[in-house]
Amino acid sequence: FAVVADEVRALAARTATATGEVAEMVSDIRQRTAQVVEQIRQLSSDLDSGVEQVEHT
Repeated sequence: FAVVADEVRALAARTATATGEVAEMVSDIRQRTAQVVEQIRQLSSDLDSGVEQVEHT
């Protein structure tokens, strides 16, 4: 029984570590996604301005 308990503890520790790593990855992905969304919004605004300038030329 002690061997099984040790393995369960080891598995729990590895699971906790992996969960932390996944949480960090998800956080990083969210941050990068927000940056990309903002860049796309800025690009869209710049394109709208360019189109407007061309139409008034």
